[in-house]
Amino acid sequence: EMLEYGPGAYEGLRHLSSGDQADPGGAIREMRPFPVPFRDSPAFLSSLEWKDEGADDEGYCGNWLCANSVVDATLAGLEVRVSRTNAPLTGDAPNPASAAPNTTISYAPAFHNETKFYVAADIATKTDRISIKATAASNLITNVTINGVGVNSGVFSGDIDLAFGLNVFEIVVTAGHYHIQSTYTLQVSRPVHDNSYLADMVVSHHELFKYEAPNLTDVPKPVAPCDLYDASFRSSSGLAYQPMCDSGVVSAAPSALHYGFELSETSWNLNDDSLQALAEVVDPTADNVDDANHASHAFHFDGFHYHWFDYIIVADTRTDYVIVNASTADANAELITIGQVRNCHAMPRTSGCVGKDFDAWGWVSGDHGFTSVKSERYSPPVDLRYGTTLTTITVTAHDSASKSVYTLRTARMPPKIDAEIRGVGAFLDALISQARQPRTEVTFTFRLGGVDAIWTLDPFLRETIEVQIQNFVRYAAVADVHVFADVSSSNKTRAGDVDAVVKAIFPYPADATTLMTWISQEGWVNTPGFTFDEYLLNFGPISVVQGPTRTTTPSIFAPWRKTYYLDLPAGTNYVPITIPPTESPVDGYAITIDDEPYAPGSTKFVEVVKCAIGPVHCDAQKTTITIDVCVFETCAKYVFVLTSPPSPAPIDDASLRDLNITAGPSDASSRVGVEYTPAFHYAQRTYRAAVDSSLERVYVAAAPNSPRYSGLFVNGRRVAPYASVAVSMTELERDYNGVVTIRVIAEDTKTTFETKIRVFVRSPFGFRAEEANALDELKGKFGDSGGVLPGGRRSKPETSDGQAMPNTLVVGLDVDPPKFAESYPRVEPLWEGGPHLELTARTSEPSVVYYALTVPWARPPTTREVIDAAKQKSDTATRLIAGGNVSGFISTSLAAAAAAGAASPAQTESGFVAAGVMTSAHHMTRERRVFLTCLDPDVGFDAYFVAEDRALDLALNPSPNAQPSPTAVFGARPGGGPNGLAAPWSDALADVAIDPKTFASVIGGGIAAVTAPVGGVATSTRALVFPASPSGAQSLSTAAAVGALPCDAAVRFEVSPLDDAAGAGDLVLETRREPTGGIVTAWREVWRMSMSDLRAASAAASASVGWVSVVAETLDAGEDHVLRWSGPGNATWGLRNVSTRYVVP
Repeated sequence: EMLEYGPGAYEGLRHLSSGDQADPGGAIREMRPFPVPFRDSPAFLSSLEWKDEGADDEGYCGNWLCANSVVDATLAGLEVRVSRTNAPLTGDAPNPASAAPNTTISYAPAFHNETKFYVAADIATKTDRISIKATAASNLITNVTINGVGVNSGVFSGDIDLAFGLNVFEIVVTAGHYHIQSTYTLQVSRPVHDNSYLADMVVSHHELFKYEAPNLTDVPKPVAPCDLYDASFRSSSGLAYQPMCDSGVVSAAPSALHYGFELSETSWNLNDDSLQALAEVVDPTADNVDDANHASHAFHFDGFHYHWFDYIIVADTRTDYVIVNASTADANAELITIGQVRNCHAMPRTSGCVGKDFDAWGWVSGDHGFTSVKSERYSPPVDLRYGTTLTTITVTAHDSASKSVYTLRTARMPPKIDAEIRGVGAFLDALISQARQPRTEVTFTFRLGGVDAIWTLDPFLRETIEVQIQNFVRYAAVADVHVFADVSSSNKTRAGDVDAVVKAIFPYPADATTLMTWISQEGWVNTPGFTFDEYLLNFGPISVVQGPTRTTTPSIFAPWRKTYYLDLPAGTNYVPITIPPTESPVDGYAITIDDEPYAPGSTKFVEVVKCAIGPVHCDAQKTTITIDVCVFETCAKYVFVLTSPPSPAPIDDASLRDLNITAGPSDASSRVGVEYTPAFHYAQRTYRAAVDSSLERVYVAAAPNSPRYSGLFVNGRRVAPYASVAVSMTELERDYNGVVTIRVIAEDTKTTFETKIRVFVRSPFGFRAEEANALDELKGKFGDSGGVLPGGRRSKPETSDGQAMPNTLVVGLDVDPPKFAESYPRVEPLWEGGPHLELTARTSEPSVVYYALTVPWARPPTTREVIDAAKQKSDTATRLIAGGNVSGFISTSLAAAAAAGAASPAQTESGFVAAGVMTSAHHMTRERRVFLTCLDPDVGFDAYFVAEDRALDLALNPSPNAQPSPTAVFGARPGGGPNGLAAPWSDALADVAIDPKTFASVIGGGIAAVTAPVGGVATSTRALVFPASPSGAQSLSTAAAVGALPCDAAVRFEVSPLDDAAGAGDLVLETRREPTGGIVTAWREVWRMSMSDLRAASAAASASVGWVSVVAETLDAGEDHVLRWSGPGNATWGLRNVSTRYVVP
């Protein structure tokens, strides 16, 4: 045993290298058996021969008892230290001191040469390299390797890369005798990263802003100034007329500024609960926010910050998707999930998907969903709706557990409902500047001290504040003014101020005085009746920080002004119009100029109306240019009335200005118009006309072109301009050979001009024969041998040699107007019960029928007026009601008649309610119907019809014959059909807390007389009475079953205070829709009157019980309307004569 294992092999002691003392902490010598000659080969034994060198010194020997033994493969020491630690990522905490380079890494257990397995302590995740120093016990080793790579004993190795997770290092020591080895194992764990932040986020073509939802929990809704200070208040405060409220043009509320789009917020949320982990939002000025501006605590709105999790971008109306590019702070982050995005796999050819690498995205089923996107790679399209769309970007860290969720809020502005143009070009601008005095602009700046600057990044909130400021400034001006307001932060930092820059434009300088006073005296906070509403005051304190400044600028085209009256320079033949395109494309935007399509940005030349009379003379002509601009169905009309200056006639001008021919008795009202050919022209010398033999006389009226003419003669008689000269049929044939001669002598008394009218008389036997006039100066001028004079439809035809044709050859020429078939035309109310009329016509021969519907007090129209109105000719007055306000015209006329005590209104020129043309595939030889809807059922309308045939002249040119006077049908009342006019409010009352009378009995005042106290005296009145009740306010409403309106209409009724009590409060009428099985709308107020105003109006109407007639706001046509009246409860009042006032379009 001693020979084989050496002394002390079984003593269990730890010996020093000298082997002669015990040391519990010393290295343990490995007991290796000595070579046994009985088992080992000679070669092996030879390799173990002892060396004599240093045999007396343990420093170098070949046996196990020596230090530096060739058989010793143990380590005497092991050290590990940090070689490299990367800088912290965005969002990381600073690296700990233990991660600094060259810092020792501890391990366990403590090193001992007999311990072969060690585990290093935790290291920082950013430490990605270490170095190891392994010191061998013997200097006579063969080598030391770490994971197979040789290192020097006792020296730190080169940098060793650390992977995330567990890293295992095997340190192998090979003794001098290379077959002896010892292996030590060191485990080093590098934790995976928990950084789930984004380093940056970019949205295609949009600037990114940080977002914070405004805290408007206790802020009341905006109230329009005309509602806040109603008519009763304005009247009581001495403001008799407020242009903004009383002109009928009120700024739209923000929610109504957009065309037909519901503005809703759509939020996309992940379904997996594990993806809902939101990183904590910290104060941007805290120390752990790495912001370059932290030192100054200036929080910038624009740009991305990893620790701010809500962002907003503003997209225009045409942007229907955006692309997101997000990059993680940690390149090893596991996942970026974006939703909701379009599934480009399902829709590869849609915009935003074409040409993209679909393999870069993970997918879920469906058209839209959540997908995984690599860092710094573009996402699939995020589709946008009008309003606000919320999109989430979720980052999953390297550790698969830590997550951060960023929210991208996209505000897509719908197209504005405003249909307007921004300019008309330099030419018209110059005319406007000359025609109007310079306008005054007042500019000032409000500072809203209670608005967090970051809130103004929300365009919808910003627009609401801007519109509210515009309305109140316009209200405060008490004048014709247009107001702009622009709310924004003074810079892009949270420390910046929120200002509203306001510009008020006045067409008349004096009108700016009231607004200037209001600004200087801070009237928005201390002037009764002119202060802001609670919505704006909530954002206070509000102060003016700049201005007001008052400047004068030339008047030019303004989009909000729709009509212009301008004078054209002399000699203007064309008006150039250049309308600039919109700042950004707008869907549905279209412009027409005089009904012709116009391309914005181009220049259109509109021809000025030329003189229709005289060779060189022209009265002041008016050219009307109409510009229609539409956004889908919403349109606006701009009208330019341009007046060309008159030009004087030369002294030798003897031409005619006008010519008119009529026929009939001496009573002018019974005469009929006579058409002549060709059409009037100042240079035409001969005309042809045909009259019926039954008529007594022909009347000719003419006017010279020059106002300074010397003489005007008709058949030798001097006459005044436009005076009708009578020529009997006998005189015409006997004395004038069928010719009426008009002679004009010019101002120079020398120049003359003769115009001849050849009149042919029709009889039952055809044209009456005439003697050929051998002196006719026109014979032979037209055609090779005379022929037919141009346009001679009603002239007597001639043969090629100039002789009159026999009567038998011309009897078949159609010169008679068509006739209506028996029982036609007719005008009848529709059976359906709405305020509609049905016009029916049929003629005896192929024709076209013109019709016009008039109020009964309008002057009966002539044939030409009916035709012109039906054709809507722009150069002839049509007698249509001015402005198209038919309902207003009727109401005004009836009220004037009632005030005058007349049975009907006085006769008027205007009165055409509608006009049109009736045609059919059978050319009116079969019955044709036309429907006129939504008329006033209180009026019996008159209808006038004119039939015109399709006759040809001998040259086969169209030569129609129109009836000389219209056929009238009188007194057609809409709603007077068999079913009567449907009364939409005739159903029974519901929830009536008073005497249960039926509501139907109130219609038309049909209720039985009831007794109510009036001034302490019992008085009978036909009304529904609401007595004062201690229990509170009274109310009644109609049931929803029969509340249908066939047309737009307003509720008309009468109310009266039935006592002299001092009850206060308001009477209110509200309406809403209650569709069966549908969504019930909110109550909308359509009328309100205080009891004090009602008493005053009642006293003005009568000495006792004065009933006040009321017309509420207009309701849209449709079904399921419900009405609700309510009163204050402390006064008695009555309601009667409830009816419907239909609005005539």
